[in-house]
Amino acid sequence: MINRFLNRKSIFTTLFLILLLVFTISAIVSPVIINNEKNNWGTILTDKIEATETNIDQALEGKSNLLIKTFDSIKPTLSKILSDSNVDNKKVVQLFTKYGNEKILIQLYNGSNILIGWNSEAVIDEISLSSVRYYYGQTFFSGKKLISYLSFCDSLKINNQYYIIVISTPIEKHFSLSYKNESFENLPDSLSKKLSVKINIEYSPTAKYSKDGRKYSYPLLNNFKNKIGIATFDKPSLETSINMIRGSIWLLQSLILIFAFIIFGFFGRHYFYKIQSKLFRIILLIIYLTILRITLFYFEIPSSLIHNSLTDSSNFSSVFGYGIARSPLEFTITVLFLLAVVIKGYNYFFEYYKVNHLKERKHAVQILILIFSLILYLLVYRGLAASIRSVIFDSNIRYFKDFSLIPDSAVLLMSLNILLLALAAVLFSVVLVLSILNYKPEYFLKKKSTFYLIYFVIIQIIGWLFDLLQSEPQGTPLIRIIFITATFSIALIILQSEKKTIKHFVYYSFAASILSVSLLTYYNSEIERESLKTTAHDITRTDENLIEFMVYQTLNEIQTSDKVVNSFYNNADLSADAFIVWTNSMLYKEGLSSSIYFYDDQKKYLGGFSSTNELLTNKFQQIIEQSGDSLKINKQLNMFGDRITFIGTSPILSEEKIIGYVLVSAIYDEDYFHYAELPKFLIPQRAGITSAIDYDKLKIFDFHNGELVRSYGGLTLSDSGQYSILNAQFTSFNEAWINLELNNENYLFYLLKVNTPSSHKIIAVAVEEKNFSWSLTDFFKIFFIHTIIILTILLIVAIVKLKQTIILLSAYRTRLIGAFMVVSLIPLILVAIYFRNLTEEKNFDLLTKRLTDLAQQVESYLSLYSTQSNINSELIYEKAAVDNNISFSLFKNNNMLYSTNSIYNEIGLLPRILPAPAYNEITLGVNQNYYEREKVENHAINSIYHRSSINGNDYIIKVSDLFNKVDLPLSDIELDIFLFGIFSLAGILLFIFSALLAEQISSPIRRLTGGAKSVGDGDLNVEINYGTRGEIKDLIDGFNAMVKRLKQSQIELAKLERETAWKEMAKQVAHEIKNPLTPMRLNVQQLIKAHKDNSPKFNTIFEKVTSSIVTQIEILKNIASEFSNFAQMPKLSISKLDAVSIIKETLNLFVEEKREIIFKPKKSEIFISADQDQLKRTIVNLIRNSIQADSTIINITIDTDDDYCHLRLKDNGKGISKENIDKVFDENFTTKTKGMGIGLSIAKRFIENIGGKISVESTSDAGTTFLLTIPLAE
Repeated sequence: MINRFLNRKSIFTTLFLILLLVFTISAIVSPVIINNEKNNWGTILTDKIEATETNIDQALEGKSNLLIKTFDSIKPTLSKILSDSNVDNKKVVQLFTKYGNEKILIQLYNGSNILIGWNSEAVIDEISLSSVRYYYGQTFFSGKKLISYLSFCDSLKINNQYYIIVISTPIEKHFSLSYKNESFENLPDSLSKKLSVKINIEYSPTAKYSKDGRKYSYPLLNNFKNKIGIATFDKPSLETSINMIRGSIWLLQSLILIFAFIIFGFFGRHYFYKIQSKLFRIILLIIYLTILRITLFYFEIPSSLIHNSLTDSSNFSSVFGYGIARSPLEFTITVLFLLAVVIKGYNYFFEYYKVNHLKERKHAVQILILIFSLILYLLVYRGLAASIRSVIFDSNIRYFKDFSLIPDSAVLLMSLNILLLALAAVLFSVVLVLSILNYKPEYFLKKKSTFYLIYFVIIQIIGWLFDLLQSEPQGTPLIRIIFITATFSIALIILQSEKKTIKHFVYYSFAASILSVSLLTYYNSEIERESLKTTAHDITRTDENLIEFMVYQTLNEIQTSDKVVNSFYNNADLSADAFIVWTNSMLYKEGLSSSIYFYDDQKKYLGGFSSTNELLTNKFQQIIEQSGDSLKINKQLNMFGDRITFIGTSPILSEEKIIGYVLVSAIYDEDYFHYAELPKFLIPQRAGITSAIDYDKLKIFDFHNGELVRSYGGLTLSDSGQYSILNAQFTSFNEAWINLELNNENYLFYLLKVNTPSSHKIIAVAVEEKNFSWSLTDFFKIFFIHTIIILTILLIVAIVKLKQTIILLSAYRTRLIGAFMVVSLIPLILVAIYFRNLTEEKNFDLLTKRLTDLAQQVESYLSLYSTQSNINSELIYEKAAVDNNISFSLFKNNNMLYSTNSIYNEIGLLPRILPAPAYNEITLGVNQNYYEREKVENHAINSIYHRSSINGNDYIIKVSDLFNKVDLPLSDIELDIFLFGIFSLAGILLFIFSALLAEQISSPIRRLTGGAKSVGDGDLNVEINYGTRGEIKDLIDGFNAMVKRLKQSQIELAKLERETAWKEMAKQVAHEIKNPLTPMRLNVQQLIKAHKDNSPKFNTIFEKVTSSIVTQIEILKNIASEFSNFAQMPKLSISKLDAVSIIKETLNLFVEEKREIIFKPKKSEIFISADQDQLKRTIVNLIRNSIQADSTIINITIDTDDDYCHLRLKDNGKGISKENIDKVFDENFTTKTKGMGIGLSIAKRFIENIGGKISVESTSDAGTTFLLTIPLAE
């Protein structure tokens, strides 16, 4: 022990000295490093710039090598295809599709600059092809307006035919739609993040170096060492470098201090466990963990070490504790510390409760504990609910917004945090419930069920009153009832258990999961309600001044944009630039109808973008022509005076010279809904509370003076619905909530009344309420994650305790559950797969039919009007789109002739050439229609390409659901939601029913096994009761009959053995007695004769005879002693035994008894001198007597003094009457209708034979206590 202590002390001292040394060195070295940085800054700056250059060049070289490698891979096969006399373009397209993807774009042109093969949108079009001939065999930068690419081109000469191949990979995307999780990786952004410096790339060989002295520019070279662009990045500054050094040293010193504190706690465990007071231990643990947590928070660990979504405060940040849980990972650390304290406190309480819960306490103390525990119990529920509310409202994560079974890392960690937080709350709540239940009035000591039921009802009532007294109660009444029911039920399970088991962890974990997920779904519905409310206020919030400011801000941003200036020099069409500027402006983020147009210095139109359906009008041209050399904003009213257009103009300067003009317009209309004219894929993700519901899922209605003037969302409002809205009961805040059923769906409406001098306005914002399957999906989505976490922990425990796991898995009940689940789940899964496939097929058929019908409708219309040759083709296409209300695109060969929404094709957001698969299947193939699932900015769209013949010419008509609404009875997402929700519920119910059925089947088997084990250990008083009928009942009856026959046979055999023994003994005794009696009779006769004859030798004879008689009497005495020894009990086999293990082993015989048998030894080992079998029989006899005395709780304690072991067995049975106390140990005494009355007499004889004592220590109507005093082993 001393060596171990010295060892521990020396290790602690060594580690502490090492940390102190490192800390001291860091403090000494810090100024040296900083001075070195200052003195050698010139060299260091050069090295850092070179390192940044090297990283940029290596990244670019990797992209370049990828392109060249792709070219080398496809060149042999491509040459073979092109060498055929009749080139099969279909094989070319298939080859490019095989090697190409989103990151590898391939094009092939013939000698006439005609595109003959491709796998994606053309990066280099026919017009630009001539400009890249200089780069044959080289890489160079190219652009598709919105995206910059690194391209490789080369020429192929095959059969005297020239071909040009262009292979490209995206480098930088110049715009971002805020609602998308971008899968696109911008090279400058990734390098900036990696190198911690802002990097900008100019994708032109004529790009100029930056004149800003704070920046460094250098040329980017291709594989031929030719300049293809300019990379510019911020020069490292001395001040920044020094701050980084100081920050690194500060971080190192912080880690040293934290590590030292952790080591102090680790090596202090020895002294911690020496503290006798467990309450003081808990207080010390709380203080230690609190200091450690505050230290981590102060030094910003782990946030300063890890920079990803786990430490992103937008995913979660609570103001609680000055922001101690300011990110998901910080939240995890805080919850883990809290859970550690709760688990340690729970363990201490559990140990204390099992030993002391039966002790008598003053009523006043018990009542104070009960009141305090009850108040704290309800506060724990409120605290848990408030924490879950914070998880929803203080986070950008929307757990139930989208359907996905595989969560990202932040959602997974937050789900774990929620589970651990709820687990801590449930554990602490169970402790409080046990404290509440510890107060038992004497009246309820024998009516436990009544006592528990009354307490349960009282707590539920108090919980209801607790919510009633709060202005803002947390959760719902149902969740509160579930919380109380769950914690109360687990507390009762704990009361019935002798020790903690892994089952308790399962109970706690799933109870915590159910509670946390229930609260999570409730608060998610609350934030959705708030989202409706905020949306309504946002619609009415926009005013003229705000829109005018947005126009002004956008103009200012354009004036100061270097990219816009460069575009005036490099591009002829600035439509894509207008779109990029628009997506970065507040006009886009606020969803306003707005436009941006660019003009050259001669005020000629260069390109633009408009989010409205309004075309470029002459009035804009007039305004730009009248604009001066300064920023101006004008207001124009429409003819009705209810719509204002703000039009701002500004010159664009370069080196104080006007190189062009920009016009920005935005419309202010009180009746306009945000994002109303934007396609779905352009609607941005809303921030804050409004992000809880996607804008496209909202239904908005605008009422003016009692009339519906405008709506959004495609939902028709019935007359009764309009009446309900107009006659709703508004609060003093002019708002109301109503529920309406429209088109067989339930909708939740938020109504906001706005009164203006000219009108009485009501804005109604609605969302479809979630149906049963969706609600199930929401619940099981997080519950599924929690289940995976719980099962993972159980798997780890199972691996650690492999032997017990094997026993558990081989148990009859476990195998039954497994068999039932397999038999039930396989057909369930097969049905789900079949149903999903069937529905998908029907959806696909319906979708393709609907899109094909639209395409054929366009074809018929165009065929009809194209016969009139005097009508311009473009006008016919536009008329077809308007008259049929169909958006479509028209292709001739592989080029697009027309698109209803051509602006998106012009800017490069949508392709202008026919997709390669459609070209293969229709143009080069024989198919009439081709379906393709495409993606636009990660938004999936369904498209049909339809071959059509119009006026003798072949065309391809494309119709998609991007701009055409196609309703399906059950969409893929809705189907997945339905299947996941319903089948998850079915799976849970199957598991519960399987467990119950397996328990019902295995219970009699386990009871029979326990009974057989008891019989094997010598307890023939076992009787198994089983109420059902059937083969199991017959088996149990046979077992009981067998035990009774064994017992009767044992009695009869013992009786027979005794009778036989007595007969043999009688014969032997009779024979042995005869032997000394004969000489005694002869000697007495001789003495009588001598006396009668007055023989002179009488004295001699007398002495001789008496001596002989004494000898014979001694022989008779010995015979009597031997007889007495034969009649005694069998000899005891005394040995040194561990009384604790013997008692535990004996208690295993009573696991199936519906009694609470509590055994809590003071020590883990207590050695006594006794007979093992007789000790077991004595304990079995005492427990069996307690059970037969109708006791429900049997409390066994064992402790020691200097010489003896004291074993007490206390029950709460009906007790022993006063007149029978002195008789209980008498032989053949019994108060039972059955039994021989020899059990306690045998027990007493055994205990006394080993030098101990047994007695009735106390007895009353509340129960009896037996005390066994047994000598300790030497």
